[in-house]
Amino acid sequence: DHKGHITNTEFIRGMRGVCPGLERASIEAVFREMDENGNGVVELDEFLAYCTTHPVFMEHLFQMLEEHDINEGITQ
Repeated sequence: DHKGHITNTEFIRGMRGVCPGLERASIEAVFREMDENGNGVVELDEFLAYCTTHPVFMEHLFQMLEEHDINEGITQ
């Protein structure tokens, strides 16, 4: 929605969209870890910081996107 952040609900919806088998509790745990300032949303800088310090997360995310053929135009 171009607000510059993502809510927990949006994150869950997005993650389940690319990997329906993920458990809600696991997705929420990653979200809480990303939300460094604890304000209930993940801003772009928090997301990028998490991705930088958790390269395995990025590898899995790109793999899931590839499997669902929705990463056209996205580069690692």
